Amino acid sequence: MNTYKYICLYFFLLIFCTAKSQQKDTSLYLNKRISFYQTGFQFGMPFQNEQLPEGKYIPIMLQANLDFWIRRKNLTINAKHKFFVYLEPYFNPIKIKNNSPSFEVGSNIGFKYAYCFNDINSIRVNIGSGPQYQAFESLQQSGGFIFSDNFGIAYQHNFATHPLYVNIGYRFRHISNLDLQLPNKGIDTHFLVLGFGWRKV
Repeated sequence: MNTYKYICLYFFLLIFCTAKSQQKDTSLYLNKRISFYQTGFQFGMPFQNEQLPEGKYIPIMLQANLDFWIRRKNLTINAKHKFFVYLEPYFNPIKIKNNSPSFEVGSNIGFKYAYCFNDINSIRVNIGSGPQYQAFESLQQSGGFIFSDNFGIAYQHNFATHPLYVNIGYRFRHISNLDLQLPNKGIDTHFLVLGFGWRKV
């Protein structure tokens, strides 16, 4: 039960810090080389699940995300090409046929590129990795401390009259532990991801 309390506290602090950061003056934000850009939440459903010896592995993606804009010199907020560093803390329930429900918790960090058609529509590509704790142990993949490697592509729509945004995309994820423990055959999952959140400007 203590694990769930720490997870809830972590997400509360994440939301609180993000809300406070939005109160800062926009002119200061534009003068920084690395600045908070947007935050939100993502929900992912796997559409291709790996078959483990214990049954189908079905993780439900529940994650927050924070994007920090890496702004090159003289680059304006309306630039067509944007690069970001992102952080994605997550808590994913796991369903495996004929087994008790389980979970995985961790955080990804990575890089994201956005091609902006205009102020409203953009395509975003991301790649990242991070540590993960997996409560479930399989004959294919040991539990405990492992790594989560991610690649994704998404379409994002920004609302013109409000800082809210929505996005939809594809995410590929591979988890394994660099042979720190055996077995370590890895587990691959393909997700359809829906997200929403708010932008700095």
